Amino acid sequence: MTKEQSVWLKGKMDGFRLSQLKNEVSSYLTDINREWFEKWPEIAIHFKDSATGVPLPVEQLTRDEMDKLGDHIKRRQTVCYTLMLLPQIADLIYSNCGLFSTEQLMLPAGSEIRNSGKPSPS
Repeated sequence: MTKEQSVWLKGKMDGFRLSQLKNEVSSYLTDINREWFEKWPEIAIHFKDSATGVPLPVEQLTRDEMDKLGDHIKRRQTVCYTLMLLPQIADLIYSNCGLFSTEQLMLPAGSEIRNSGKPSPS
């Protein structure tokens, strides 16, 4: 993933959280995927003319290449979705292990983390 792609995806995090609250994650991810693949088509990454470097039109792909393109797209969708969930997964792991959450990493001055995982004033 490029820096530009990472920045773009991070910019979609608030919308993702809102879609969770509204129970609209599926439609939100559909929109994100559409926007992503319009901006960075997988075919342009994986299937280029060897002489010119220009992406091949879908019509020129073989059946095997179409299957591979589908696999690339599924992988990219999984990566994007996973990156959206990582902050929440980290919070879940930390809270279930009695550790601190990612929000607690940004403590006010003078706070400390005790064994309970809760910040407390020092």
